Amino acid sequence: MSKKPRRQRTPNLPPEAFITPQASPTRAASANAAAAKPAPSIDTSSDTPAKTINWQREYGAVLGDLRRTGILAGILLAVMVVLAIIIP
Repeated sequence: MSKKPRRQRTPNLPPEAFITPQASPTRAASANAAAAKPAPSIDTSSDTPAKTINWQREYGAVLGDLRRTGILAGILLAVMVVLAIIIP
């Protein structure tokens, strides 16, 4: 059986989405001027203390899920080992 021809897909977008914007000369000139500026330097040697993150508060639900997943994986591994010993 031969391959069926693909049908042209039409996305569900408004007609305005297919209009490509034209680059204006003022935007191109400002973009070139912005690209010529040097990047600001970041001073990492300042005396400000490092921000501490409370991982328990931020990711409490995730840590709980990881703990349960680890316990379940350990139980399943133990069951497979026991079954490997019992079933020759």
